[in-house]
Amino acid sequence: MRRLATILLLMTFASGCQTMDDVEAINSGPPVVSGAAAGVIAGDMASRLAEAVPTRSAPSLRMRKDDTEFATALEAALKGWGYKLVTDDSTPSPKPVELSYSLYSFEGQVLARLTTPTTALGRTYNVAADGASPSSPLSIMQPD
Repeated sequence: MRRLATILLLMTFASGCQTMDDVEAINSGPPVVSGAAAGVIAGDMASRLAEAVPTRSAPSLRMRKDDTEFATALEAALKGWGYKLVTDDSTPSPKPVELSYSLYSFEGQVLARLTTPTTALGRTYNVAADGASPSSPLSIMQPD
């Protein structure tokens, strides 16, 4: 009887390890957003970055050069908020703050992220051909 209970317990643990998730991970590359949607997302994220990382604490930002609609819109939005952008390999004084950005598509929405060494911002958007609208609150992560 004890042996049967042990076997049933082990089978329960093993079956729990073999279940599959309903979510299927597909790496299809970055989502393609229209120019209007990219502009809305970039403008919103740049304004939120300006609230979290003021231009006086980040005199310049270094970001990778990209020719996507979002990268172009983000660069324009950041300049509009007073950030100086550095895209070349020269190191000006003072050292620029590294900024990375990404867009991920998931279940019909787009997750936009901006990350510096001290702050990470994230928000999801519903995207349409003529623009985008936030579909979640802003997530701000900063170390204590």
